[in-house]
Amino acid sequence: MELDRVNELIETTAQNEVNQKLKNGWILLSVASGNTEEGYPVFRYALGWVHNESEQEYLKRRQILDEIGIF
Repeated sequence: MELDRVNELIETTAQNEVNQKLKNGWILLSVASGNTEEGYPVFRYALGWVHNESEQEYLKRRQILDEIGIF
């Protein structure tokens, strides 16, 4: 993946957020494991947005294409 294509970058430890973002068209750039300050295991996910339009615009266009059977 060429990182210069990434228009927006987010990091999160929330698995539910990662799953939703991936469904919405984000791409997984990296996963790092470690421990919290309390010693619990944790994963940090880096996600990238590579589309030219905003996430909301992308989802709206995808919904329209899905409704007419193209997506």
